[in-house]
Amino acid sequence: MTDRAATAPKPRSLTTPILGALFLLAAAAFFVGFWMDDVVVRLVSKPIPVLALAAWVALSKPDRIGWAVFVGLLLSVVGDILLEIPADLFVFGLIAFLTAHLAYIGAALLDTRRLAPLRALPVLGYCAAIYLVLFPGMGGLAVPVAVYVTVIGTMLWRMAARVDGRTTAWLAFTGAVIFTVSDSIIAVRKFGVDFTLARELIMLTYWGGQALIAASVVKGVSERLTSRAG
Repeated sequence: MTDRAATAPKPRSLTTPILGALFLLAAAAFFVGFWMDDVVVRLVSKPIPVLALAAWVALSKPDRIGWAVFVGLLLSVVGDILLEIPADLFVFGLIAFLTAHLAYIGAALLDTRRLAPLRALPVLGYCAAIYLVLFPGMGGLAVPVAVYVTVIGTMLWRMAARVDGRTTAWLAFTGAVIFTVSDSIIAVRKFGVDFTLARELIMLTYWGGQALIAASVVKGVSERLTSRAG
């Protein structure tokens, strides 16, 4: 009786599929609201996918790195709302996402503080190139954008510095890269030229990047529990 209980498979938690379904349904609702030009639907649905990711991280019982990511996700939700409100709140949204990136930097530094200068060089080159190309269209936002680019570049560098043989580090770094792509498209759209499907690409890369960063935390928790059980 005892042996059977010990070898019986543990019941699968429904948390992940439920939150995953919520994530997908809210994302779909946002796109419907976008295509129908319905501000209310967009405003209600837009924060839900990242809120679902934040709940996923929190319910996984994370360590300090995971809680830093949790804070970054919540700050991103604030940015989501600010950028969707039909008012000129771009700078405030920028500040919210800047603080989210600071939280992700904190998470990366809790894992490693090695400099990894060679990994910083391509990040520096990319950030400098996109800033200089879009600078003529920035006007009075040139300084705030420079600060934001510096912070997101630092976040990407610190996530790159973590990369070793661990799947969790690769997930976080890949998520950071995709998040950076999303922000780059926003910058191109606002300070350069708009293009077809830009908004859809922004949201898909944004949600994809955040999902991978959150997944790196949940997988890390799972690996630690498996290691202790072994």
